[in-house]
Amino acid sequence: VQLEAGDYNDAINTSRRLLDADSLDEDAWRRIMTAHARSGERTQALRVYQQVTELMQREIESTPDRATEKLAQRIRAGDAV
Repeated sequence: VQLEAGDYNDAINTSRRLLDADSLDEDAWRRIMTAHARSGERTQALRVYQQVTELMQREIESTPDRATEKLAQRIRAGDAV
């Protein structure tokens, strides 16, 4: 909801609180990536993607799901998210 209203900082803070409860919540990670990308911080959005990728590898020996990877691809390409 915060993303649609353009309140990117609130979206990031809310999502970070969700990650405190479940660090593998990819919806929360994607909201953070999207908020950074929409606020013009593409590099930071991709850093967040790197964080979730490393976390998933370390915690569950897996990779982010397809939706997270597609979002990262769109951000890299400079597409609207």
